[in-house]
Amino acid sequence: QQELFKSIRAVYSSALVNGPFSIILGCNKGIVALNDRIKLRPMVAATKGDFVFIASEEAAIRTVCPNPEKIWAPMGGEPVIALLEGVESI
Repeated sequence: QQELFKSIRAVYSSALVNGPFSIILGCNKGIVALNDRIKLRPMVAATKGDFVFIASEEAAIRTVCPNPEKIWAPMGGEPVIALLEGVESI
């Protein structure tokens, strides 16, 4: 599987998004947040109850949610996916 992914990256290298970025995409089913594979841009996520918070800094999350239940910094390229209730996948 690693060789397959390496080949796909080589063939479609011009389609890859390179450089520092963090992106949050939203739709009627939920949201997906993603940052660059080598984590040049910061991204922090947190949860409290049914709420999911995503920001570039922990301080921004703590401003709107002072005591999150869980807070973490996703690995580079690791998506944070939050689905609305009753939705199985995006």
